[in-house]
Amino acid sequence: MIRLFCVPYAGGSALVYKPWIADFQRQGIELIPLEMKGRGSRITESFYADFEEAKEDLLQMIYQYLEESNHPFAFLGHSMGSLLAYELALSVSEKGFIPSHLFLSGGQPPHSGWNHNSYYHSSDQLLKEHLLHLGGMPDIIMNNESLYHYFVHIIKEDYRIMDTYIVRKSYPMVPCEISVLCGDQDVCVKCDNSQWTGYSSKSLNVHTFEGNHFFLFRSDGKAKDFIKSRLSKIYI
Repeated sequence: MIRLFCVPYAGGSALVYKPWIADFQRQGIELIPLEMKGRGSRITESFYADFEEAKEDLLQMIYQYLEESNHPFAFLGHSMGSLLAYELALSVSEKGFIPSHLFLSGGQPPHSGWNHNSYYHSSDQLLKEHLLHLGGMPDIIMNNESLYHYFVHIIKEDYRIMDTYIVRKSYPMVPCEISVLCGDQDVCVKCDNSQWTGYSSKSLNVHTFEGNHFFLFRSDGKAKDFIKSRLSKIYI
């Protein structure tokens, strides 16, 4: 068995990955969606003060699994989650827990930084236009004022903490293979192999899938199936 720790995108919760659990389990992959504060099952908890607090909180959850068994494990993060997944992989590696694989989906390389200041300080309407441009919010949310305001609050808080991420002068290599996943119609992230040079001490490959910024969650499941197949073929 291999474990896959999954980090959500800005405004997302563990729920975005839960529909995958049974499918992955049939392939011997234990999918573990990580729940961040202020949403889902942790809705009553206060939002993080900054990126570092978010990372440390997720690390405490992960170490509970890593210390109880020696199962191989991997990370998956989408958009905001890709930056967190990279930093989580570095942190556990420094403690002697080496990931088997790192999947970075819909995100820019960490050295590119993360600047969404204009959105978390903007009006809800401007943010709504940005989200529509990305193409990821269901109509049921965008057309329901109370639901929209609920999710916008979470998204703005996530953008705020991501803007506290401190760009390093140089980036350590992760001691495992990295798969970078991109959408061919993503208006925010472009697949540029050269931008990812030097992030893995093993190998790094960039894979493009059909879809917008939220291609990972398309109904055709091609990106999801790629992740499942990659883990199944190599580690099970």
